[in-house]
Amino acid sequence: MKKNIFDKISIVQSLSDNDLHTGTKVKDDIELYNFAYGRDLKIELFDANTKSEFIDIISSLTQKALNDASFPVLHIEAHGSSDQQGVILKSNEFISWPDLKPHLINLNAATRLNLLVVFSLCHGAHFTSHLTPSDRAPCWGLVGPTKALQGYELLSSFSAFYKEVFASGSGGTAVRKLNESSPNGDINYYFTDATTFFINVYRNYLKKHCTKKAYDERARAMRKKLKKSNPAKIPSIGELRRKLKSTQKDFFEKYRMKYFMVDLFPENGNRFKVTYEDVMN
Repeated sequence: MKKNIFDKISIVQSLSDNDLHTGTKVKDDIELYNFAYGRDLKIELFDANTKSEFIDIISSLTQKALNDASFPVLHIEAHGSSDQQGVILKSNEFISWPDLKPHLINLNAATRLNLLVVFSLCHGAHFTSHLTPSDRAPCWGLVGPTKALQGYELLSSFSAFYKEVFASGSGGTAVRKLNESSPNGDINYYFTDATTFFINVYRNYLKKHCTKKAYDERARAMRKKLKKSNPAKIPSIGELRRKLKSTQKDFFEKYRMKYFMVDLFPENGNRFKVTYEDVMN
């Protein structure tokens, strides 16, 4: 898979007045690295008090990406909920991962599947738990903590992350710097990309919906529905099961085209080369 492209870093901060304003501080660090390493990226900071303001900022970034071909890294500074299910904003309003997902999908589509999302908030990596094979990809890649961390820990880690991004341009090395910043050597941060998202989510889909038991249940429901229409021949459960299994690869291709937005951007077919055999293996 090829790297993503971006020309700015957009930090969305939603923290209370009593919080360490990590978004403001990490912006200062990023601007220093931007100058020192001659990267010439635009660095911008948005403060969002409420859910509507937060969503409006993402919508504005989406519109700018569409109008100006300006592709951001989206960096979110807020609190993650203790149940690992979403984001808590300055107003104490809650945005669940499923609520946030369509807004990220829209922004990712506007960037032609180049969006990197950085969740600088507790449990941010758990966003991936709400993806399904029928979704479009919500981002090219995601970086976030796997657990609860203090604000100063997040600031230190992401400062090291961005320093490496600007110094070497290596995402893999930058993620290693994130975890090396942990004082006790723990693996606190997780990076995953759209290809890994899709393979893992599709494998989970197969385990849940493509077992013999699942096929039999679907075949019985199909047969029951067919009986009501009084056809000349009613196929057996076995015949219907085999029919369902024979279409499995076709459904994979349908989901792949939608997820990687190949139907919108044909060039993504070469960027994201995931096969049915990759998933099955």
